[in-house]
Amino acid sequence: MPYIIILELCIIIFLAIYISKIRKKSAEVKKTVLKIHELSVTRDILAIASLNKSLVKKFNEINEYLLKNLNVDFSSIVLKEGNDTEILTTNIEEERKEDLKKYYDDEMFSLNLNENKILTMQKEKNNKFKYLNSLNDKIFAFIMVPIYIEKKLSGYWLIESENKEKIINLDNKIISSIKETLAEIIKISTYQSALETLVKDDEYTKLKTREYLFSEIKNEMDKFNNSLILMIKINNLKEINKKYGRETGNQIITKVSEIIQKEGLNEKRAVRYYGPKLVVVFPNVSDKKSIIEELKIDEIKKELENIELRKKLIFKAKPEINMAYGIYEKNTRLHKLTEKLENYLDNTKEKDNIKEIV
Repeated sequence: MPYIIILELCIIIFLAIYISKIRKKSAEVKKTVLKIHELSVTRDILAIASLNKSLVKKFNEINEYLLKNLNVDFSSIVLKEGNDTEILTTNIEEERKEDLKKYYDDEMFSLNLNENKILTMQKEKNNKFKYLNSLNDKIFAFIMVPIYIEKKLSGYWLIESENKEKIINLDNKIISSIKETLAEIIKISTYQSALETLVKDDEYTKLKTREYLFSEIKNEMDKFNNSLILMIKINNLKEINKKYGRETGNQIITKVSEIIQKEGLNEKRAVRYYGPKLVVVFPNVSDKKSIIEELKIDEIKKELENIELRKKLIFKAKPEINMAYGIYEKNTRLHKLTEKLENYLDNTKEKDNIKEIV
């Protein structure tokens, strides 16, 4: 009898050890499968990002992939740069898009904490939260995923579903892996236009071209929190070219660039943006007002407007100058700021001004 009891105990111990090993092995297999899936998703997203397509098309394809792969109803990626918010990609209803831009500062998400926010709930009549107020009356479940670039909150990824189980069952490691991949793609995409062409020197001014601004100079600026971008436009260059010839117009551009360089605006940080526009960059600026005053930008502007080229001893070609400036925040998309400066200078009716663009 004692032998039977001992035998049974041995069998029980053996089975317990065997089951423990099976469970451990099963856990390892599950972990491996998840890791393979995680790597597969990252690989697929990077493959889409490497396509020779515009930034918008790339992110729309990435979003379609995420929707299908995660089996959710809605996916949106929103970027925040200073006071600006931009929807990079989304498939939500048109009427919710304006609200989508405002969610990053909604109390319920606490995006200042670098962690995913998972919530499931029925919509309530609660004016405190912008997000809840914009939903329809169906049950929604969602994950708000903050996107950080260089430890700076740069936007968020919002995943939504009408079926809360779909959200609850999402693997957090997969979500975190996708989040990091998206952050890297967004960061790299800021250099896309620069990578498409080689860095060249401008033929007439000998300044670097805009590609250099979006690559080398941007890298320099990203070492500091804020930098000042000054854009200079020769308003009447087209008229000078038409009236006096393109050669005279090129001489005007050359004279303008010579004065800019003579005034201590380092050549490395001054570029021929294109056409009648030049850009000067001042890295590591803490007080924009003092920079404008200390560098005596208004005096430089007057000197530029005093340029005079005589044509056939009778006609005089003189440039009309407008300037606009704004602050670039590190690791944001520089082309968005330069587009704002361009848009102002191309559309303003004012003359003889130095305008701050925010």
